[in-house]
Amino acid sequence: MSTDILGVPHAVIRADEYIGYKIPKGAGAMWNVWAVHMDPIRHPDPRRFDPARYIDDHQTAAEAASNPDASKRDHFVFGAGRRLCQGMHIGERSLFLSMSRLLWAFSFQKADDADGKEIVPDADNLTEGLFVLPKAFPEKLYQEMLKESRR
Repeated sequence: MSTDILGVPHAVIRADEYIGYKIPKGAGAMWNVWAVHMDPIRHPDPRRFDPARYIDDHQTAAEAASNPDASKRDHFVFGAGRRLCQGMHIGERSLFLSMSRLLWAFSFQKADDADGKEIVPDADNLTEGLFVLPKAFPEKLYQEMLKESRR
């Protein structure tokens, strides 16, 4: 699921036409990242968490964004064409470091309600705005090092 649902707005510098649609000079253009990522033709069952869909994709974010075959791009969060995000390398590496450290140090589990049933977070309960993320939900978080030291 993309957290950046719309690209950065741009303006068309000269009149153009795309599949029969006339685009006047100066018109605003915005990349609809959410629509591309939720396209069931590109990604069957796009809201299902399925890391295996990228198992054979060995591109970096920059390689994917620059791939001339758009059907082989794994995501469009960092833009497309000539206007790519200059910080994509920093974002990709920061995300990798953050996630790997969290997974190394902690064990994440679903919280239980008052009756002892697991609370399943609602994947559609998102914040609103240019960037979206799940709204806060209860969880159990255990630090692996603490668990190991108590054994």
